[in-house]
Amino acid sequence: ALASLITLSGFAIAPPSNAAASSYADWTSPAYDGGNTNFDPQAVINATNIQNLQVQWIYQVPQNPFSIPGTAPALGIETNPLVVSGYVFIATPYNRLIALNAASGHEVWSFQVNMSDFTHDPWWAQAYIISSLSYYSGVVYFTASDTTVYGLSAYNGSVVFEIPDTGANIPGNTGYYFGEKAPQI
Repeated sequence: ALASLITLSGFAIAPPSNAAASSYADWTSPAYDGGNTNFDPQAVINATNIQNLQVQWIYQVPQNPFSIPGTAPALGIETNPLVVSGYVFIATPYNRLIALNAASGHEVWSFQVNMSDFTHDPWWAQAYIISSLSYYSGVVYFTASDTTVYGLSAYNGSVVFEIPDTGANIPGNTGYYFGEKAPQI
């Protein structure tokens, strides 16, 4: 299945030099800002010029590397992209976080959770999903399908911290669980 977005190999240690200068260029939360306002105050794109927009690049999301019995195939992305300091961040339902260069669409780095590591956890609901990301102070946050919360360096994808299995072994919980939403920081 095809999904459109961005791709480049290698690691960045600083934001791309072509980062947008506008004070409204960043989209750091799933609903634009930490207040979840769903409002972007930019006025550059408007009713009089929207017809002039052009596709700048297309990104092919990699295929799901996992074949886990009982789960639906994971295709495309479900996250709202975050845009920060010249990077675009997306996540696939199969737990891959991808950083793209916003100007070129090239992949800068990616981080893949090994879903095979938790497929036999008795409490996991066998769901492929990541529906949001969040960003704060150089760190991109997401919750993997097994409810592990990750914080990754926005610049090179290295793990800043990991809180494993936040949905497992909670007294009183008797069902199956999966991670979906990123923490709001």
